Amino acid sequence: MNFPIDIIWIDENLKIIDRTINVLPSTFPNIFTPKAPVKYVLEIPANTADQYGLFVGTSLSLQEYK
Repeated sequence: MNFPIDIIWIDENLKIIDRTINVLPSTFPNIFTPKAPVKYVLEIPANTADQYGLFVGTSLSLQEYK
């Protein structure tokens, strides 16, 4: 990883169950895990999760783009 990221942990119902914010490249080789089992992981640039409203408990939806 070459830049800091936010890690968003999402369950099978597309609900955010955990977040790890501002993970720095210097944390390598640490391993980050959610508080509960997940099906999906979203990695986005650091400190942007709040901007997009990605908080624990938020339900997401997927949309197909054509």
